[in-house]
Amino acid sequence: MNRGVDSFGRRTIVRASVTLLLTLAATGAPAVAQRAMQPQQSSPPGWLFVPTIGMAGTADNNVSLASEGSDSASDQVAVFSPSAALGYRGKYSTFHVDYRGAYHFYQQLSELNGLDQHVNVAARHRASRFLTLFANNSTDRSPSTDELELAGLRFRRQGVLLEDARAGLEATLSRRTTFSAAYTFQWINFENQQPIDALRDGGHAHGLIASVRQGVASHVAIGGEFEARHATVEGASPDFNMEDALFTTEIQLAKRLQLSAGAGYSWLTAREIGVTRAAPALRANLNGSGEKFAWNISYRRSFLPSFGFGGTFQNEELEGGVFGPLSRRFEWSTQIALRNNDPLQEGVPGLVSLWNRGSIAYIANRWLRIQGFYTFAHQDSQRAGGRVDRARVGVQVIATKRMRLR
Repeated sequence: MNRGVDSFGRRTIVRASVTLLLTLAATGAPAVAQRAMQPQQSSPPGWLFVPTIGMAGTADNNVSLASEGSDSASDQVAVFSPSAALGYRGKYSTFHVDYRGAYHFYQQLSELNGLDQHVNVAARHRASRFLTLFANNSTDRSPSTDELELAGLRFRRQGVLLEDARAGLEATLSRRTTFSAAYTFQWINFENQQPIDALRDGGHAHGLIASVRQGVASHVAIGGEFEARHATVEGASPDFNMEDALFTTEIQLAKRLQLSAGAGYSWLTAREIGVTRAAPALRANLNGSGEKFAWNISYRRSFLPSFGFGGTFQNEELEGGVFGPLSRRFEWSTQIALRNNDPLQEGVPGLVSLWNRGSIAYIANRWLRIQGFYTFAHQDSQRAGGRVDRARVGVQVIATKRMRLR
């Protein structure tokens, strides 16, 4: 691993961990609106429709995503966010679809006016006592790449479309043994108008993932996980095959504290250029909750395909979040995500990306909330002029209504 990238990335991870626990930063308005409008799993059987309208005023200090040393422009942005969710819960099946849009109107740079769109569809069906089928798909369209927390994606003011799908099954093999398998597909495409650097190369990846879980005690389970992916990057880059094999464990550390972890190996093969790599693969996820808040922190290390960055890399990522009420009418949240991407090619600089989002909200009543939010995105490509920072702060009003459909 590149020593400079590794040192910088680990220092950033430490600072990010401290920031996660000690700071109140902001969740982007669309993410908070989505959480508010999704039907709850505890809702009665039947159809539930949840329309939502949001209006926000935002100050953006780097609307063009200019790098350090370049002229950056700031602006005031009005955001209109219509959203809707439709959910169904029956005896054997559940279904959910939601749409989130965000229309951005810039006060001075009107040529940057644009639309973010997000569509999610998910379905589950219990075919028998021992077998459940599931499928889900998400589509994201954004006018800038910093809106997507995707590893290896350089921050640029260029449109991007991301498609992510998964379908599979969950089976109960015995009282303590479960098995799951799924097919995964991811596709990314960049707008071709005036392509910037490598951001004209999209691509796709598809693969299979399977896992088995065996309960060995009331609070402990062990198992294994295997994932195989084939990635195709448009342009001159070769295709890549990646496999991860991990031994996994789940432990209930306390009544409200859970640990899920895995350790194994990750392999990369690019036959066209005769490249083979192997490295340890790790993942860990810690979930906790108290009487007034819930939190999560996770870490993962493995090989990943790089769309828009060319080729593939060894990826390290750290994510975390905290959510909870401050009082009967106030609640707050903060989320952070860090990616440290180390390219396999010698002499190619790495890429460190950081996202921080959070909010504090006043719940006026069951259908109206007023929210202040802050978002920060940082990226360093380890080269001259390769640092990009963008901060946004604003206030929005969200109106939502839950309607039971007969």
